[in-house]
Amino acid sequence: MNFTDENTKKLLILAKLSANTQEVKALTSSCNEIFSYMEKLNELDVSSVKPMQHVHGSSNIYREDTPIKSMNTDLGLQNAPNKAGDYISVPLIIEE
Repeated sequence: MNFTDENTKKLLILAKLSANTQEVKALTSSCNEIFSYMEKLNELDVSSVKPMQHVHGSSNIYREDTPIKSMNTDLGLQNAPNKAGDYISVPLIIEE
C-alpha cells in the first residue's frame, strides 16, 4: 500500500490534529514503513498457530453457580451498633 500525504492529511482532520508540511511528510513516511512491515508479516505461514485471546495463555476458571442459603436478617443485624427496623443505621455524613 502506498500511503500518500493526502491520506495523512485526512487522518489528521479525522483526529482533529494539525501538522505542518514537514510533519505530514514524516508521518506519511512512518505510515509507509509500518504498512511495509505489515506486508512482511502477511508472508508468514501461521496455519499451524492456534488462535488465542491473550498472549499469556491464561483463561477464566468458572465454577458452578449454585444457590446457597444466606444468613437471615436477625443474624446479619446482631452485631450492628445501631438498627432501624431491618436496616443498619449509620450517621448522616452529608450536611444540608
